[in-house]
Amino acid sequence: TREVPPCFIAGAEFDPLLDDSRLLYQTLAAHQQPCEFKLYPGTLHAFLHYSRMMKTADEALRDGAQFFTAQL
Repeated sequence: TREVPPCFIAGAEFDPLLDDSRLLYQTLAAHQQPCEFKLYPGTLHAFLHYSRMMKTADEALRDGAQFFTAQL
């Protein structure tokens, strides 16, 4: 995990891969890697593609941008 870049994980509540997202976050955090996990209620897998239609997607993109800006 030493060469893993900072990671922002946007979890979709109804994503079949949500458990994998949580496990990735837990693994990175256990190895003191810069990471953040945030769950977005009511969302499906790939919800980030709908930022023009979903305020939650726009919020997640802003949250990710803030996370990465803080890493600079």
